[in-house]
Amino acid sequence: MDEDRIPTRHWYAVHTRSRHEKDVTDELEKIPVDYYLPVTERERRWKDRRKKMEVPLFPGYVFVREDFSGEEGWLRKMHVLKARGAVKILSTPDGDPIPVPDQEIYNVRTVLEKQLKVDPYHYDFYPGQPLRIRKGPLQGVEGILIERKGIHLLILQVHLLCQAVAVTLPAADVEAAG
Repeated sequence: MDEDRIPTRHWYAVHTRSRHEKDVTDELEKIPVDYYLPVTERERRWKDRRKKMEVPLFPGYVFVREDFSGEEGWLRKMHVLKARGAVKILSTPDGDPIPVPDQEIYNVRTVLEKQLKVDPYHYDFYPGQPLRIRKGPLQGVEGILIERKGIHLLILQVHLLCQAVAVTLPAADVEAAG
């Protein structure tokens, strides 16, 4: 490896088989690889009972932080893909893995750490004006403000997945980003 080259680790989205996110993280733990599986608590109901369960916030995806450049990167990529339940790393048509911006992972982590109520939100709209939360426990988190039925929601996007998380907050807590 070139002495002047500094390895660059980025976040990448690993697509998993349906309901195999935990299996993939268990396998990644053995390698070891830096991974992130955002989860939220949901109440599941059956005819005879109710139970609170942790479910993936982005079903079918686990995030890994790795340097996939060069020959060593190719080997690390193969180790990740050998994890039981891993399908592919989201990539360009040429096969180059597409990084997920650090800010998007930071946004999701911050909201989940503050234990706010979140709802998965799949979007396929043209994003509105970028906004940043200016005060409170989520200060510095950036997203898109939308209004749904008179309620303001900050949409925290993970563009590569075309999915997002909607967080309820007062519109007065946000300012234009940039």
